[in-house]
Amino acid sequence: MVLERQLAVMRSSTVIGDALLSDKILRRTFASHADGQMDTYAFQPPSFLAGTKEYPLVVYLHGMGSNYLEPFVTPNEQTIADAISRKDPYVGILSCNYRKDASWGSDAAYSDIAQNIRLVQQEFPFNKIVLVGTSMGACTALTFAATAPKDIQEKIAGVVAMEGAGDLAKLYYETSHKGIAPSMICAFGGRPDMIPDVYKRKSFLFNLQGVPAGMRFYLLGAKQDRIVPFSFQEEIRRQLETARHTVRLEAIEGQHGVPPVSEYVKGVDFVLSKPGG
Repeated sequence: MVLERQLAVMRSSTVIGDALLSDKILRRTFASHADGQMDTYAFQPPSFLAGTKEYPLVVYLHGMGSNYLEPFVTPNEQTIADAISRKDPYVGILSCNYRKDASWGSDAAYSDIAQNIRLVQQEFPFNKIVLVGTSMGACTALTFAATAPKDIQEKIAGVVAMEGAGDLAKLYYETSHKGIAPSMICAFGGRPDMIPDVYKRKSFLFNLQGVPAGMRFYLLGAKQDRIVPFSFQEEIRRQLETARHTVRLEAIEGQHGVPPVSEYVKGVDFVLSKPGG
């Protein structure tokens, strides 16, 4: 599958990615406030610093089976982080590990994301946050936007969700990927029929009431995707539009995988643009 091939490339690039982190990318360990577990995040500061200027912060959440290195090593030609920072050198990029390679936004994962954001904000005056996620990361970013602590949520300008789902129970039953169901059971402690309230609490479409007015959403789906079908992104768009939120849905040809970096750039631009832009 396309996704598996891309993940294999990313894993083979991990050693290279670790070496690059010593240049412009900071790799830091921290003790989780949730349970004291040690974990890692990576942060790329803005390329340009200008006096008292406030900067947007892109918070990236990786896909299932990946880790915090994803935006710095994927794709090989030009990485997601490079593309975003070249378009806007005033943007900082934080990539969270958020627990296991398949945490699906567990309580501990959300706690770690919030902790990482606060740690970075202690150093830089970020005034806006753009949540960016791919696949599992898109699912997590969407729900985090609706349920984040108030001090963080008030800075979230919007979400760039690549090939995400808004109903995790529906994804559990309808995906063609054999690894998703067991990974969700591991993350949440059971199947959707056993703990339906947990799956609803972790699913964006059951938390829409928590999305503040003014938050913007850039969604992207692959038309031939059988892992997270395009209909999942269409449903998110419909419900966001019904709730009168600003949303844009883009469709690309192909199967599930990391979309072209140009789509990440367009997504961040859309979220940060002024209303009507």
